[in-house]
Amino acid sequence: MGVTKFKDDESGAITVDWVVLTAAILGVLFGALTTFNQGAMTHAELTADTLSSLDIPDY
Repeated sequence: MGVTKFKDDESGAITVDWVVLTAAILGVLFGALTTFNQGAMTHAELTADTLSSLDIPDY
């Protein structure tokens, strides 16, 4: 296989495109999940503090 033929061969280009696209999508998803998880944990802690400060009788 000559250098010219190797240079002109694009059979793996689609695979590389899909790998890069999938990695970008996963990066965005993990970033969003990290951000939302931190906000949800803060909200859950505030809710727990509020509920623990209420005087609720045990039956």
